[in-house]
Amino acid sequence: MGSDVPSSEEMYSYSVKVHSSMCRELARIIDRVICIIPDIESARPGFRSGIQELCSLNTTIEKAKLLLQHCAEAGKFYLAITGEATMLRCERIRKAMDTSLSQIQNMVPQPLANQVVAIISDLREVNFVIESSEQEAGQALLSLLRQTDSTEILESQTFQIAASKLCLTSSRALLIEKRAIKKLLDKVHNTDPKKESILNYLLYLLRKYGKSVGSESSKLTENDDDQNKESSITTDFACDLSKEISKLRSNSEFHHGETRTDASSAIVPPVEFCCPLSSRIMYDPVVIASGQTYERMYIEKWFSDGNYTCPKTHTKLSHLTMTSNSCIKDLISQWCAKNSVTIQDPALQSSPATHFPWNTSHSGSIMNFGSSLNNLPTVMLGYRTAEFLMQGDSSNVSVTSSDGTYTDSFKSNENMKDGHFYTIFQRGDSQKCQTFAEFSHDTYLGFLSKVSVLPLDAQCKALEDFKDFLKRNKGICHSMLNDGFLETLIKFLKDAHNLANVMALRSGAQMLLAILAIDRSEILSLTEDDFQLLACLIESEIIEESLDIMQILSGDMECKSKILASGALLSIVKILHSEADDVLERAVRLLSDLSSHHESRSYILTSECISKLVLLLGNSRFSRYCVEILQNICDAEEVRVAIAETNGCVASIVELLETGNHKEQEHAVTILYSLCTYSTDYCLLVLQEGVIPPLVNISVNGNARGKDTAMKLLTFLRDVRHVDRSDSSCSQVESNSESLQEMANHKEKKTSKATSFFGRRMKFLSKPLALF
Repeated sequence: MGSDVPSSEEMYSYSVKVHSSMCRELARIIDRVICIIPDIESARPGFRSGIQELCSLNTTIEKAKLLLQHCAEAGKFYLAITGEATMLRCERIRKAMDTSLSQIQNMVPQPLANQVVAIISDLREVNFVIESSEQEAGQALLSLLRQTDSTEILESQTFQIAASKLCLTSSRALLIEKRAIKKLLDKVHNTDPKKESILNYLLYLLRKYGKSVGSESSKLTENDDDQNKESSITTDFACDLSKEISKLRSNSEFHHGETRTDASSAIVPPVEFCCPLSSRIMYDPVVIASGQTYERMYIEKWFSDGNYTCPKTHTKLSHLTMTSNSCIKDLISQWCAKNSVTIQDPALQSSPATHFPWNTSHSGSIMNFGSSLNNLPTVMLGYRTAEFLMQGDSSNVSVTSSDGTYTDSFKSNENMKDGHFYTIFQRGDSQKCQTFAEFSHDTYLGFLSKVSVLPLDAQCKALEDFKDFLKRNKGICHSMLNDGFLETLIKFLKDAHNLANVMALRSGAQMLLAILAIDRSEILSLTEDDFQLLACLIESEIIEESLDIMQILSGDMECKSKILASGALLSIVKILHSEADDVLERAVRLLSDLSSHHESRSYILTSECISKLVLLLGNSRFSRYCVEILQNICDAEEVRVAIAETNGCVASIVELLETGNHKEQEHAVTILYSLCTYSTDYCLLVLQEGVIPPLVNISVNGNARGKDTAMKLLTFLRDVRHVDRSDSSCSQVESNSESLQEMANHKEKKTSKATSFFGRRMKFLSKPLALF
């Protein structure tokens, strides 16, 4: 099997055309898995089940290889329109690897298991994302494909947009694209008519409009070639720069009318003209090794502060060389001349440090918070990325979207449409506050209320941004909590529960989850009334979020007592009747954590949940939690009796000795040992289920505690059987002795009769002869 595993060099040899970030992540995790496979094979994990999981893992790697090869060989146009499908395939591969490795980790020695756990942890952190330019190109092409009567103008415009986004800006690139599509056509010929018609249409677009794009782009890239001769920037960066220039040209051709706002507002430049660090129009744009463009003064300050990463992409830079971006500079000059805008040299105005005091690691869809007004004047939430443009005085803040649309400080719910941005803290409130300490209870409530009334898509995006922001800015998270944000959030949840407002409940619960995941110390500040509220939410419409919150809280022993006192356990047990596997798994996992507390036993017994747990023992998804629950409570007498007398419970536990992983086997052996040492009648019950062979196997191949308990149980059962044999042999000896005694008594009677007869004869003979 080891020979079938592809090498990491082979994996990275593919020259991926589109979805490079996804393929990079996929190749990276596969490379880690490939390195550990020989060790897993040498360990010979878990008999048949281990071999099956290893075969499954190898199959998944082969699928990943084919996907990487597809992304390297297929045409860019076709890959762009199938971006969502590619992302889903990557996700399926990741989940399949996670499942296989999770099973294997319990079947190999501990040092190797630790390596597998590290890979599993890395797998779960992987996030596959389609790059924005590729997504835009795919959406444009799909929109054109759905048109029943598209015009030549629409075809030409769509083709130019897609070609520029996908870096098809030279005659050579277009020729390679044609060949790739023809190759795909040969593969699907007469096998997939739908795919064949799409490929034929893409080939038609390339043949009809390819020449115009090739000739136009050659002019645009002349300056690009000069830059490459003067600097050490790589070919990948040249492609990114060409893509950026094409995007700017596309903006100037097709979105020219969107750069103006209402009469009362200022002229807003394209986002590409603004430095990501300062949000100002660039005076001297330069390109760094990552291909991103910045204002020279601000990026120099960034490097002088000891940073060696790109502020926007967070990737480590191979060098700190800066190259003047004359193409962007010319476009900015043209735009400024057209709109009568004057750009001043930022070096003559103020120190660069005053322009970006916030953490630049997240200048994206939620603007950065901080300790000053510049850091948190407004929080922007919406469908696209929001940017802040400092115009003149730092207190005068205007907001623009990624498509150049201007929005005011806050729009009413009626005006919330796709493409706009919504301020969650109103500018009026922000101008009154200079630090978080000055934010009032009502300000936080207003923020939460505005999130809860956003459309569902916008709300999901807002909450994701909020969670991402908290992760990146933990210091600010602590500041918010110190100033009463958690108390406000609990009150918000209580009000939403009383009003039966499901959207508000869900948004509030997700924010509470984000906070607890970052700062566990806030758990201790929750009161008994708060736990009562959270217990009520388990039976509400947000059952999944409520269980996740309880799961985090159950990690603290003090909180376990509060959870049990709140009556939440009864609600959790009711969920065991649920048919939804995701909800059921959350409930059983939480019950497993709570069962380690001594007070939980009475709740579990009175709720008659043991019979429900027995039904779930046969399902591998729930068995590890169910057997752990039983193991946690089996040291109580009433629990042992309940386990032994519940129909099928012992049989299900014995079955886990054969089918479970090492941890499940350990729990199962512990339960059986507890039963057997409690009553000899239970020993017979356990022996009737054929427990000896799996116990012998665990005593040899199980984990340390499993081996030890299995040996104890085997010894105990052997002694019990020995005593039984001794008792049976003693009873047999006793019965035999009674028979011998009866025989002896019978013989004795006969002997006594003979003796009296001979005695009389001897007495008679002993008389004197004189008597006769």
